Amino acid sequence: MELNTRISGDQLIKLKQDVETYNLKRFGNKKADQKNNEVSKDAFLRLLTTQMSKQDPMNPMQNHEVMAQMAQFSALEQMVSMNKGVGGLSDGIARMQAQNLLGRDVQYADPVTQRVERGTVTRLSFGEDGKTLVQVGAREVKVSDIVSVEAPAAFRPSPLRP
Repeated sequence: MELNTRISGDQLIKLKQDVETYNLKRFGNKKADQKNNEVSKDAFLRLLTTQMSKQDPMNPMQNHEVMAQMAQFSALEQMVSMNKGVGGLSDGIARMQAQNLLGRDVQYADPVTQRVERGTVTRLSFGEDGKTLVQVGAREVKVSDIVSVEAPAAFRPSPLRP
């Protein structure tokens, strides 16, 4: 019995269309899939199972190839996990640094007027996007827009007099 493992051009086009239809049903559109670019363990195992079930029985995948793929996926999964941890650590550090701005005089670049404004930080807030905002006068300012920080006037040394 001979097993035909070749696919014609028409069959390839049909297969691509079927995959595209499946992806549209599963993810809604391409952008939704791009937003969540992580491959889950279940998806990886389904892909590996499909790959093994569709392989040529006369030339099967070698054990070391399967192990290499699983090791690569495991390493990728660990890097993604570590990246999330570092991101959380970075957010925590940014919040701690922002707390040090309370009561300080700052200068910030106004994104609307492009002028440098001055004021005292009176409050902190944390946006849904993870960005830290400080209250300077009546304005909420992104920490990234602050260009300089000074000690409050009460803590500044008085100028030396001759």
